[in-house]
Amino acid sequence: MLLKLICLLTMCYDTPYQRNVNIGNHRIKGLAYQSYVRPVLEYSPTVWDPYTVGSIKKIELVQRRAAQFTLGRYRRTYSVNAMLTRLNWEPLGSRRRATRLLMFYKINYGLVATPMPLDIKLHPVPTRVENSLAYHTPP
Repeated sequence: MLLKLICLLTMCYDTPYQRNVNIGNHRIKGLAYQSYVRPVLEYSPTVWDPYTVGSIKKIELVQRRAAQFTLGRYRRTYSVNAMLTRLNWEPLGSRRRATRLLMFYKINYGLVATPMPLDIKLHPVPTRVENSLAYHTPP
C-alpha cells in the first residue's frame, strides 16, 4: 500500500513537484528532486526495503522519470541510463544497500542502541581460511 502511494505521488507527470519547478536549469531541477522526492523514496530502508522485482522496478522508475524531467528529455530515443550517468545519480537499490550495510556496521560495533538479532552469530571458531568477524545464520 505504501509503495503504491509513493509511486502515485511521484510518478505522475502533473505533480506539484513538476508544476512548481518550472525552471530550465537542470541543476536546480535535480536539487529539487534530491530534496523533495528522493527522501520519500529512501525513507527508512533498513526497516522497509522492497524485495520483489516489481516493487524495485516501480521505485527505480520514479528516479528514471525524474531524470527525464530534470533534463527535459522525454523521447524514447533518449537513453535514460545515459541521463542518470550524466546527472551522477546512483541507483536507488545500491543506495539502500549502502544504508543497510552502514546500519549493520553500527549495530555490530554498538554505535546504536539496537541489539544484534539472535539468529545471526559470529563463527564460534575462526579458521585459517575464514574471517574471524564473519557471521553465519544457524540452520
